[in-house]
Amino acid sequence: MSKVLRFVEVNEYYNLNLNLEPAEDDNMESFLEDNASFQSSEEITDGERERGEFINRAKEEAEELIKRAQEEASQILAGAKEKEKEIYEKAEEKGYVEGYRRGFQKALDEAKEEADRIRNTAFKVLEEAENRRQELIISAEEEVVDLCLAIASKVVHAHVEEHRDTVLRLAREALERLASSKHYTIIVNPRDAELLRQYIDELSMQVSASAHIHILEDESVGAGGCKVETEKGVLDATLESQLDEIRKVLSEEVVKRKQENG
Repeated sequence: MSKVLRFVEVNEYYNLNLNLEPAEDDNMESFLEDNASFQSSEEITDGERERGEFINRAKEEAEELIKRAQEEASQILAGAKEKEKEIYEKAEEKGYVEGYRRGFQKALDEAKEEADRIRNTAFKVLEEAENRRQELIISAEEEVVDLCLAIASKVVHAHVEEHRDTVLRLAREALERLASSKHYTIIVNPRDAELLRQYIDELSMQVSASAHIHILEDESVGAGGCKVETEKGVLDATLESQLDEIRKVLSEEVVKRKQENG
């Protein structure tokens, strides 16, 4: 069975900036500016716009949640201090009136327990708010991955349309990684086949003077990318596979963060 190899060179070729921290941006427009080289509204689909709106809503909800929790906790703690003072004064009065140190200490202990209980309630409110905030951020990150890849795909394919020699560059890179073989089949989109045929002698010399290279057209291979097949295996250098690899890495990072905050 042939072994399928892959390599991820999208960032190197197209200088993409996939930002996983949209919560630091003031709005979705600045996020899009950081992650794409085009800004016209016609190029952003409704789905991408909805993802952007979801990310902004998640950020705003998380911030509002923490703000409310902090205010509630402050009120609870203020109440705890007042309650502690009130019970302490009553305990002190009761202790001196009765003249029993034991009674004073018991009342004081009760005051401390009540204050601690109120404080714990405040801390629990903050903890629950922070947990919810983390859930919202992670949920938004999943949307960010989809949005980043959608934008990256557009940038990459726009680059391919502008630079038709992209397939030649990828083919050279793939051949360099499979330089020990004798027979190569470069599988490309029909649009790119003629360009590679013009350079087939140069490509052959790159690996070996005796190497044989065959160009095979395949509509299923996206324009700009290629697959190189040898007797040892297949190296997938299609743009789609490279974007898939990036998606996999980013998705794994989101899952990891989920587990860490689980």
